[in-house]
Amino acid sequence: MAISHVPARAGASMSVLGELNTLKVRNAAYTVFESSAAPGGGLPPHAHEEQDEAIYVLDGEYQLASGEERLRLVPGSLAF
Repeated sequence: MAISHVPARAGASMSVLGELNTLKVRNAAYTVFESSAAPGGGLPPHAHEEQDEAIYVLDGEYQLASGEERLRLVPGSLAF
């Protein structure tokens, strides 16, 4: 199997709700976006009926909520 590689700063970038998102990979199995959010920003509450979602924090902090559960994600954290 060949290695797939997406270099740094590569991919189609778009603004989603005023925040930069770069499409890194999209195929039948999964999609990967690189996102940057300003402090206090991030995606609004939402749900995916047909997909799973994962968040990996590289820098800063991310607040995540699901039902009654609340998590504070710090660099190196992965939630799915």
